[in-house]
Amino acid sequence: MKKLIALLLTAVSLTVILAGCSKGSAPTKPEDVKGETFEGGNISALVPEGWMAFHGTDYFDEYEEGYDPNVIQVCKGAKTEWDLLSKPYVMMTYFSPDNPMYEPSKDYYEEGADLEPFTTGSYTWKGFTAKSLDTPIAILWTGEYGEGQIQLMICLENGEKISLDDVDVQAILTSISINKLNEACFSNILIEKRASFFIKAFLIGGFSDLNFSRKTKGRLTVFSGTVGI
Repeated sequence: MKKLIALLLTAVSLTVILAGCSKGSAPTKPEDVKGETFEGGNISALVPEGWMAFHGTDYFDEYEEGYDPNVIQVCKGAKTEWDLLSKPYVMMTYFSPDNPMYEPSKDYYEEGADLEPFTTGSYTWKGFTAKSLDTPIAILWTGEYGEGQIQLMICLENGEKISLDDVDVQAILTSISINKLNEACFSNILIEKRASFFIKAFLIGGFSDLNFSRKTKGRLTVFSGTVGI
């Protein structure tokens, strides 16, 4: 009887071991994390398996694409955009040289604590942890004033928890990339929209009319116009 029990326990143990092997081991390095690259427009990043990415909201209807090309939100365990309200996420914002970032301050948050600068991939990040409305967050940024800069707002706890040390979070940070070609095209469109609002206020000395037309083919934007005097 004892031999039979021992054989059954051995069989159960082998089954558990084989089941664990069949699932494979979890990645321990950012480069081992599997996923797909999400193209946001001016910024792109890896979306690990089990995460979902969303475009940034175009609050002021400034972009023809209908979303903000400078923002990506990557949410863990999300199925729809509504899950951003109940799950942890990483929000990435790119600031171009003509739209510089104001360096964040922990003084605007609760329990702010500076982080030691750290490097992932091509970026060295500065930042702090804090609480916003009792929600643990991390604010990170990289780049210098007058150059392209990236700011991250990481919701560390929202239903479940994530950490800056998590390998999938590290993989996201390492993968962030700026698309310089797209940036130029989106900037042209934004300049046109803003110029149409402000330019007449600055025209003096007899200019009576100003009309511009734009032709767009793919990502290439061509401007032409006439000035009446």
